[in-house]
Amino acid sequence: AEMYPLLEAIADFAVSRVNRTDAKGWYSIETVEGTDEIPRDVDNDIFTNAVFVQAIETAIQAAAALNRSLPRAVSSAWRDAAHRIKLNFFDDGLLHREFDKYQRGDKVGQGDTVLLGFPLQFNASHRIWGGHMNETRLADIRYYGAHIDPRGSFMTAGHYVIAWLERPHRDLTNASKWFAQGRARNYAPWRIWSEHEQNDGGAVNFLTAGGLFLQSLIFGYSGMRFADGGVSLDPVLPPGVRAMTLRGLNFAESEFDILIDQAGTHFAKRHGRAVVHRADDSGIYWITVPSKA
Repeated sequence: AEMYPLLEAIADFAVSRVNRTDAKGWYSIETVEGTDEIPRDVDNDIFTNAVFVQAIETAIQAAAALNRSLPRAVSSAWRDAAHRIKLNFFDDGLLHREFDKYQRGDKVGQGDTVLLGFPLQFNASHRIWGGHMNETRLADIRYYGAHIDPRGSFMTAGHYVIAWLERPHRDLTNASKWFAQGRARNYAPWRIWSEHEQNDGGAVNFLTAGGLFLQSLIFGYSGMRFADGGVSLDPVLPPGVRAMTLRGLNFAESEFDILIDQAGTHFAKRHGRAVVHRADDSGIYWITVPSKA
C-alpha cells in the first residue's frame, strides 16, 4: 500500500509519453535513449516500451489487489496503453526489432533485447513474446549477441551470461564465453573495471561492469529468481570454480547462506520461517514461507 502512489504516478507518466498511433493502431513512444545508448533519440525502443507496459500492468494489478477504485478514464487509459504500446518484431515474428529504424545486420551498443527475459521476467503468455517465448528469447540472444559493437559497454557480458544459463536453452559454452569476456575487462594491478573492450580510459573504474559481473554469478550461475511464490535457485558452478557461497540471502524475514559445490547445493538457515524444497528432479530449489495453519 505504501508503494501504490509511486506505481500510480509511473503508470500515469507512461501513458503521458505516448506520442502517436501508427497505421496499425499501435501506440508509439518516441525520442528516447534506450539501454543500448547507440544510437540516441530512437522511436519505440523495445526495452523502454516493454518496461512501460510492465509498469502499467503492475499498477493495474496493485489497484485490484488493494481494492483501489480508479476513475473510469484512468482505468481505460491504463488498460488501453498496456494493450497497445508497440512491441516491435521483425516480419517473421520470432525476433524483436530493437527500435523502429533498426535494420538487420546493424551493430548494437550493448544490452537491450537481452533484458526482456531478465530482469523483466515476462511470463510465457505475455504479448511481448508473440506466442513463442522460447523461440523468440533464443533468437534474440543469438542474433543480438553476435551484433554487439566491440566499442560498446562491456557490462553487456553479464546480461548474456544470465541469458545463456536460462532453461530451456541453457548453453554452458556460450555462458562461459561471455563470462570470460566480462572478467577480462577487470585489469591488474588494481583490478579496475574498464568500460570498453580495450582499457582505453572510458569511465574510469566502470562499476557498472563490476555490478554485472556480480549479477552474472547471482542471477546467472546460481540461477536466483524472485517470484510471487518465493525465491528459486537453479545453480551450476562457473567454469573452473569448485565452490561458490552466497551469504545472507534475505527473504520474508528469513536469512540463508547457500553453498554451491561439486556435491550439490547446501542451505544453512540463520533465522526465519522460510523453508527450502526441491520442485522436481531438475535441480531447481525453492525458498518459500509455509502458510499459517
